[in-house]
Amino acid sequence: MKIFKIFGMSVFALLAWGACSDDDDSKNKSDLPVFNVTFEQASVAFYQGDRYNAGSGNYVIRMQTDDIMLQLDFESSLSEDVNAAFPEAGNYSPAAPTGSHTAGHYNLGGNATYWTAEGIKYLVKSGDFTIAVKENICHVTGEFLSEEGAVLQFSFQAALQFRYQAVSDKIGFTFVSDARYQTVQDGEIGAYRLELTDDSKEYILGLVFFDQLAADSQQPLPAAGNYAAGEKGATVAGTFRPGDAETLSYWKDKEGLHPIVSGTFSVAYENVFVQLKGTLTSEDGKTLNFGYQGKLDFSGEEASYNLYTNLSGTWQIQAIDWLVYNKDSKAWEFSGAAPDYTGKLMGDNKNRLFYGSGFWDMYCGFLMDAKSDKLVISTDPTENPVAMVTAGLKQYVLFITLYDPHTGYLLSAGKEIELSWTEDYGKLTVKGVKGQVTDSETGDLIDVNYEYMGVIGTANGSSYTLFSNWSFAYLPTLEKVEGQSEASQPFAFEKNKEAFYAIRNSSENKILPVQFDTLGAAKISEILTADEIERITFLR
Repeated sequence: MKIFKIFGMSVFALLAWGACSDDDDSKNKSDLPVFNVTFEQASVAFYQGDRYNAGSGNYVIRMQTDDIMLQLDFESSLSEDVNAAFPEAGNYSPAAPTGSHTAGHYNLGGNATYWTAEGIKYLVKSGDFTIAVKENICHVTGEFLSEEGAVLQFSFQAALQFRYQAVSDKIGFTFVSDARYQTVQDGEIGAYRLELTDDSKEYILGLVFFDQLAADSQQPLPAAGNYAAGEKGATVAGTFRPGDAETLSYWKDKEGLHPIVSGTFSVAYENVFVQLKGTLTSEDGKTLNFGYQGKLDFSGEEASYNLYTNLSGTWQIQAIDWLVYNKDSKAWEFSGAAPDYTGKLMGDNKNRLFYGSGFWDMYCGFLMDAKSDKLVISTDPTENPVAMVTAGLKQYVLFITLYDPHTGYLLSAGKEIELSWTEDYGKLTVKGVKGQVTDSETGDLIDVNYEYMGVIGTANGSSYTLFSNWSFAYLPTLEKVEGQSEASQPFAFEKNKEAFYAIRNSSENKILPVQFDTLGAAKISEILTADEIERITFLR
């Protein structure tokens, strides 16, 4: 997971247990999606000759809507004329598991036949599709089952012309992970920021390039033509900015970061699709030949009101009810005095997350992932620890979670806490979680309402402890402290268009709980008072 990558493994060298995942085996496959899609456009259609087998020709079709992309990688007849290749009509079934590539079959594997929806990649496991041709129109219909159990039923109808593509070392990028536009040089030049990734996610290409001002600043597109490396620091239309950091032009692969110092790439348009291709050279002398064909949707200038800058700042946890430990009665009580839990959030667009520190009246740190329409906090103590507490001979790792004080159960097994933000970026609201667990004492299925947010400790990943000095807030909101917003930094702390515009809830909307049928059963087993804590160790 990316948290390991960003912060290293030193934190977890302290921990000797494995993460609990007691709900994995009970995953209900009936909850997996069924997609029924009619495709009307193909962003890619190419023929690669006898790429796999001297007796058959390899064809690739990539169909797209605004939300779903399907790629077919299949074998048909070998064409005598590579510039007039067309697959035979008929039924196509999955290739044999041995990896044989014969006519009438489609290829399996990570970068062969698959579909993507809402950022999730579904690898095809089984199913068939049929090709029919009538009056130069290609008709494709089929049904696929993914390795996870999701279903795609699809149809496609359009004229196709297969472009010959010789197999080479060119990297084909398929996903747009970042696309932004803003004006520079006092509004005289349009600046584009583009980040692409390939199917395997082993390659990332980032480009900052310049063009004349877009005619429509809210739906900008760069002009067709060639873009060459410019001078460092220069802002000239028809050039891209050489890079010595990830905020400029670069690519990443398994060997690391490669700032781009020279090369060219071209932009061309075919209907609604954009085609990029080029050759770039890094400062360490490596060369990248790349291509991309698909849609580009650059967020307009109003995206400068972005998620990462506007949610960075000082925040205070507020709630209409608190669960607080009474030192005199030695019991937890509702409607206790609200503590002052104030801390900071710092947005990190590069890694698409937020870093929180200082909440719960202690020096602590946690991560919050930014998704297109919500923020999420992982409740897995191995992935998202807050601090380590030493009490006697035991060490407890604190983590943020939601708690049901009426049943004693807590949100566990690495499930996520969801937060929404208001349109003015002034408030974050925690969503409760409702579901059922099997009670460890009676064996009965009981209802749980996880509505109190706070920190809980675990010493071994299976038993959980409350600490008297940290209270729980009922369905809390985080309110931004006035005058504590961070200044906007274009290109430094931004994500993509979805993050800018997908406001999950306004301040007037009712926040509905996340609903689960079954949840991993984790229950509080002990309570420690503040006097028993000997040391708190910061883990981040």
